[in-house]
Amino acid sequence: MLDLLLHGGTIVSEYGILKGSVVVDDGKIASVSSSADVQADVRVNVSGLYVLPGLIDTHVHFRDPGMTQKEDFVTGTRSAAKGGVTTIFDMPTTLPMVTSKQRFAHACERHSCCREESLQSR
Repeated sequence: MLDLLLHGGTIVSEYGILKGSVVVDDGKIASVSSSADVQADVRVNVSGLYVLPGLIDTHVHFRDPGMTQKEDFVTGTRSAAKGGVTTIFDMPTTLPMVTSKQRFAHACERHSCCREESLQSR
């Protein structure tokens, strides 16, 4: 049994536009086809909707740490996800700048949503 079937939508990809289905298994797209003849744990009818690839925003300023009244990691990533953005490039404008793996790990530790145990439970 597969995880998820999105069926009946208009799928937009680098190869063109197709009316059909997207099958997700183990958190990854397993297939894209015109058929909905698949058994899945969750079936979602997306008729009348567009199914688009996730967007990439290569210029965001999360202002975290230091200026979180403007935006922080949590509000910025939630807003991005809500708008279909799946990948971000944070431009370091804070002090200290988050420019290394160690500083990123330290920044993530401040937010419970980023802790490994939290991510594994999703």
